[in-house]
Amino acid sequence: MIIIPDEFFKNSEFLKWFGTKECALYYFLKSYIIRESYLFNEPWYHPGYFIYINYFKNNMLVARYSQEDLAKLHGTTEGKIRDRLKSLTKKGFINKIKTRKGSVDVMYYQFGTWSGEYGTDTYRESYFLDQWYDLKAQEEILIRKIKSPTYQNGMVEG
Repeated sequence: MIIIPDEFFKNSEFLKWFGTKECALYYFLKSYIIRESYLFNEPWYHPGYFIYINYFKNNMLVARYSQEDLAKLHGTTEGKIRDRLKSLTKKGFINKIKTRKGSVDVMYYQFGTWSGEYGTDTYRESYFLDQWYDLKAQEEILIRKIKSPTYQNGMVEG
């Protein structure tokens, strides 16, 4: 289940972005983040095992999906998928991790980090997108506060 903090919906920039195809791509990929799985306890090949060992075990929240398959699923071209991924990277919502497997470049997408112990109450995930919009939300609160009549009359609201 993807949880979007309520305060994001009070942010005008998030609301504009929320209905975009870029946002749909972000949340689609985010749903494929590889975390711990009982499948990884046995030393055998599983498509997510590489991500689990190399990224999740290093406190990184990473997903992988081919751009070709993303284009098919989202009813668009690979070029548009690449453009959206570049935009998400430029905004700081994801980090692209490019690796080479044989003669093929493989792209992984980092969404944030985690801390604590997985499967316990100490486990916390921190997403780059959340951090960005948290800052924007704080900026909007400050602007509303500055524009308020109480603040403008020399009284600071508590």
